[in-house]
Amino acid sequence: MNEERPFSSLTYDLEADAAYVCFRTAPWDHMNIVDDRWNVDYGPDGEPNGVELLSVSDGVNLDGLPRRDVIERLLAERHIPLFAPQHLFNDPYSSRPMFVPRGGQPVRRLQQATH
Repeated sequence: MNEERPFSSLTYDLEADAAYVCFRTAPWDHMNIVDDRWNVDYGPDGEPNGVELLSVSDGVNLDGLPRRDVIERLLAERHIPLFAPQHLFNDPYSSRPMFVPRGGQPVRRLQQATH
């Protein structure tokens, strides 16, 4: 039986601060622009071909992404931070985003003091 095997890879453009996670090699059909942080490319069968992630150095929110487990693994291999939405941690006293290191607890990204 000749079965097409999907693969997963991540490319990162440092200058653009963007990453592309490719799930499979299939013809492109359309793109769903989800928000200003990520877009999903789909094949003619309606399955995702890949995900474009923007501003990844600020952290990536995995909520709603297709194949979240694959994306999380590839981002962790490249040491790209994951972003956790504030409301998940019930911290009404801070508006700064929280980052979740692989296998770790949420932490706040420290901002450099300006003098």
